[in-house]
Amino acid sequence: MKKRDDTIQKFSTFLMFEGVNKRLNIVWQTDLQLERHMKRLIQSESEVKAEYWAHYFLKIIKVNQAVQQVSSSSDCFVKARGHLSSYLQEACLWAAHKSFQRFSFIRHKYPLSELFQIANLAVNPPEKLFKTFDVEHPQANLNAYAKTAILRFTGNLIYAQDIEAKRDKFTDYGLLKDLTAKELKEALLARGINQNNINYYYLAWQCFDEIYLYNPANRKLGSEEILQIGQITSYYNQRCEEFNLTTQSVAQVQNLLLTCIQAARNYRTKKFSPLDEQINVTDCNSSLLENLIQHEEWQETQSLIKKLFLTLPEQGQLMLKLWHGLGLTQTEIAGAITNKYTEIQKQYQVARHLGKYTKTLLDSLISQWQKNLREVKVYDDKNIEAIKDAMNDCLQVYTQQEFFNTLDRVARIKIADNISFNNIENDNIIKQKLINAFQEELETTTQLGINALDGAKNKLAIFIDNWLINRNTHRTTCNHTAK
Repeated sequence: MKKRDDTIQKFSTFLMFEGVNKRLNIVWQTDLQLERHMKRLIQSESEVKAEYWAHYFLKIIKVNQAVQQVSSSSDCFVKARGHLSSYLQEACLWAAHKSFQRFSFIRHKYPLSELFQIANLAVNPPEKLFKTFDVEHPQANLNAYAKTAILRFTGNLIYAQDIEAKRDKFTDYGLLKDLTAKELKEALLARGINQNNINYYYLAWQCFDEIYLYNPANRKLGSEEILQIGQITSYYNQRCEEFNLTTQSVAQVQNLLLTCIQAARNYRTKKFSPLDEQINVTDCNSSLLENLIQHEEWQETQSLIKKLFLTLPEQGQLMLKLWHGLGLTQTEIAGAITNKYTEIQKQYQVARHLGKYTKTLLDSLISQWQKNLREVKVYDDKNIEAIKDAMNDCLQVYTQQEFFNTLDRVARIKIADNISFNNIENDNIIKQKLINAFQEELETTTQLGINALDGAKNKLAIFIDNWLINRNTHRTTCNHTAK
């Protein structure tokens, strides 16, 4: 990728991905309107650095937000948005690369180009990204702030939409393998571990990282994992002798690692929080959803969300189902629905529509919620974000269950007959037949057209795996209850 050295280019060009896989090229595409505008600005301030112009455009945006009389479609405001989005292209690419490394275990679903598109959602428009950024502070580093915020946004979105990512995010040893040394030290300090004692934890983590072979399929500590912990302890004690540190037993090393896991989990929870979480909030905000659960009104809330969801247009229901229920990426959704909705062909168009329908649903939910539950008040953006997260969780449960019911029917009528469901899990031929039958059923009932979901076969396979796990869990629970 060619580096942008010219100030005009930094505020008028956008990254484009061309080709596929190993032949993928990254090129700069110029927005001629932004280029002309930037040239006029540069004429009067030719010696000014790019960082100045970034702050300048952000000030225009913030002033526009503060003075509500100014139209959001004003030419000055629109150009400021465009220039700032252009300037943040490298920050988006940096966040995409970091996310590509972080989510390496699902990189088959999230190529670099897809992650870059997700990162771009954070800066288009850029207002929310910089909501808590103090543009007037003399040492405020806009680019560094943007990188951190975009990376957080990208992680949030993937964890929210991807079942596999969310599952492995909460695996203890998977979390340790994903940590960086810097993250661990910061997490331990935040937990209150004394600086002098951090060396013990850090050494245990180093030994773990070098020896332990992480397999996300292993959910329990089996004989192989116990053997590895023994090897880690042996290696740990060798290193302790080198540094004149006290040696530890297997149980003590496991406790050191457990503390690392707990500290890392707290650290990551804070790190991958919504952007607005940096704002100080009242106690009412943090306990909003807990209060609802305590009042046993959560089931009523779920029913309300389902009712409001069914009032959305057919297009909105379908897109949100594919997004929350099947975990399709925005690119995959675009490929699936383009024959039915010809006006939607690109990822950014899907993003725009998903944002619109989510906002419609959220506004309706808040309105109904405040009518039905007058003791619950929405005070600020953090509170709204909490409601939105809860709404998305409900949508995921509801839409997944809809697809689970469809799979039950498809498996019973078209595949299973008298075949045990265990055979589906263990026989790849039967499973492939079920994937094809499930795809055909979805394409027919949603009127997407033949082969519309070809690009999402991998997601259908993952969904069926989760369906089988769900059935097995339900069957085990029922058998246990019967006994």
